[in-house]
Amino acid sequence: MCTLNVDKRIVRGRRAFLDLNRKGSKDRLLPLSPTVDELLELHVRDRTAGPLLLDASGQRLDRHDVDRMLTRLGKRAGVLPGRDLTPHVLRASRITHMIDAKEPLAEIQAFADHADPATTIGYFTRRNAGERNARLVDDTEALFTQITARWTRH
Repeated sequence: MCTLNVDKRIVRGRRAFLDLNRKGSKDRLLPLSPTVDELLELHVRDRTAGPLLLDASGQRLDRHDVDRMLTRLGKRAGVLPGRDLTPHVLRASRITHMIDAKEPLAEIQAFADHADPATTIGYFTRRNAGERNARLVDDTEALFTQITARWTRH
């Protein structure tokens, strides 16, 4: 988004989009929520050309600026103590929330714009690792209970 110019915000009917070129030179129309679009309109004001996102001095924001701002805001809000809040963390969090909401894999893959389903499945694997490991420990505990009962009878 940092590389976009104002003219890459497109309005179709009641919905606004950003016309992006994503990693791997993939073109994508990214739908904006009404609130995000309203905030973007306030930021752009009357500008009809030039960078979409500007800093306080009128210079184009870059991805490092966004990382620094999110980290600062995350620390102020107490989000992820001891870790930096970055765009990637926000993206991974959204994908994780979709997993928790039991969204279909295909929907999550489309949202994440993953070409390979294995990339999306990796999020499932990491997300469910704790639950899976706890279940395995509980299953093992059941085995130990039977074994310790044999030793404690005597």
